[in-house]
Amino acid sequence: MISRPLQILQSALGKSLIEVIPRKAPNLDLPVWCLLASLLLILFLAPFLVRTTIFSGDEPHYLMVANSIILDHDLDLKDDYAAVAGGSERAGAHFVSHNLDHHTVVVQTIDRKPRIIGFGFSSNASELRKQPDTVEKSIRAIGWPIVIAAFSAPWPSQTEIVAKMLAHLLVLGTALLVALTARALGCSTTSSAIGAIAIAFGSQYWIYANTAFAEPLLGFCIALSLYSLQVRKHALLFGLALVIGIWAKFQFIPPACILLVLAFFRFSRPRFALAASILFIGAAGVLIFNSCQYGQLQPPMKWETGSPLAAMLHYFVDSETSVFAKNYWLVIVAIGLAVSFLPGVPRPHASWWVILLALSLPSIFWAYFDGGFCYPGRLFMSPFIPAAIFLATLAETQIRSVRYLIIGILIASILQNFFGAMANPADTWLLDYRRGSEPAPATSS
Repeated sequence: MISRPLQILQSALGKSLIEVIPRKAPNLDLPVWCLLASLLLILFLAPFLVRTTIFSGDEPHYLMVANSIILDHDLDLKDDYAAVAGGSERAGAHFVSHNLDHHTVVVQTIDRKPRIIGFGFSSNASELRKQPDTVEKSIRAIGWPIVIAAFSAPWPSQTEIVAKMLAHLLVLGTALLVALTARALGCSTTSSAIGAIAIAFGSQYWIYANTAFAEPLLGFCIALSLYSLQVRKHALLFGLALVIGIWAKFQFIPPACILLVLAFFRFSRPRFALAASILFIGAAGVLIFNSCQYGQLQPPMKWETGSPLAAMLHYFVDSETSVFAKNYWLVIVAIGLAVSFLPGVPRPHASWWVILLALSLPSIFWAYFDGGFCYPGRLFMSPFIPAAIFLATLAETQIRSVRYLIIGILIASILQNFFGAMANPADTWLLDYRRGSEPAPATSS
C-alpha cells in the first residue's frame, strides 16, 4: 500500500532539478575568463570601498551579539547597549554614542530556571530590566553572530570589517555554487556564469554583501544544499548547510525540513541517513539552546502570520518593492516558466517547484514580510537562487536573439543593483513605508 505512493514520489522528486537541452556552443578561452573574473571582482568590491561601515536595520544588533561573545564571553546584551551609548564601537562606528532600540528579550532566572518576562523594545522595558536576576538576550537567531565572532576572534576590534568581508565571500560562494549546479545540470560554462552573475551582480545579494545582515549566510547555505541535491552526494555538507541555515534564521526551519524530504528521494539511503542525523543533532541543539537561554523550546521571536495577499502585492506588484522591478532578469525567468511546456524550453521538474515554494512561502506568510528598515526585498531573496539556476538553463537556448535578450536584461539588472549598492542607504532603504514611517536608524544620546 505504501510502496506505490513512494514509487510515484520517487519518480517525480528523484529526477534532476531541471530538464536541460544543452547547446553546442564554444566557451570563452581561459585567459578571457580570468580577465573577466578579475574585472568583475573589482566591480563587486566597489561598494565596500565606498562605504566600509554598516548602516542600520538589524546590522548593529548582530554586531553587538558577536562582540559580546568575543569581549564578554556571554550573550547578555544589557551592558553592550549601555556601552554603545557611552561611546563604544560594539555596534559599529556609525552608532557610537547612540541609544539604539533594544532588539532583545528580557530573561529572568529564578532557581536556575530562565523565563522571558518581556521585550527590550516594549514600553515597560526599563522597569523589566530593573528586576532582579535579569539579562537581555537577542531576539534573533545567533548563528550569524557566532560566525562573525569566530572569524573576528584574531582581530576583536575589527568585527565590523570582518562581518562585511564575510558577507562578500558568502555571496561570491553562493554565485559559484549556482554556477556549479548549472554545470551539473548540463549547462555550458558561459550559461552557468550567467546564472552566477545574476546572483552576485544582478540581484539584491550584491547590496547585502556590503552589510552585516544574515541573508548572505542563509543564501550560501541554500545554494550549497541545492548543489548537493543535484549532484546526489556531499551529504555531510548538505546536512551542515541545513543546520547552519536554521541557526542563522528561525524562518528557515520549514524549508530545511522540506529539503531533507527531497534528499530522501535523491540521496542513497546511507547518505540520507547521514544528512538526517546531522540535521537532527543541529535541530536538537537549537531546542536545547532555547531551553537553556530562554526557558522555552520555541525561538524568542515567535512566528506571526500576516496577510499573504499584502505580501504578494509587496513582493510582486508594488513599484517600489517588487522583486521584478529590482531584478529585471526575474521577468525572463517568469516568462521561461510560463512557456516551459513548449518543446526546446528547459522544464523544471517537481523537485525544483517544491524548492521554489518552500523558499517563498515563509516570507509570504510572515507578518513582517517587508523586512523592516532595509533595502526592499530582503526577506524574499532566497527564491532567487533556484531562479538563477533556471536562468542559466534558459541561456542554453539555440535562438541567438533570445540569448542576447537574456544578456541585455541581465546587464540592465547589474546596472540597477550597482546604483543600489553604491547609493547612500538613507536614500534607498525603506522602513515600512506603507504606514508612512520615516527611517530613523538611531537617536543620539
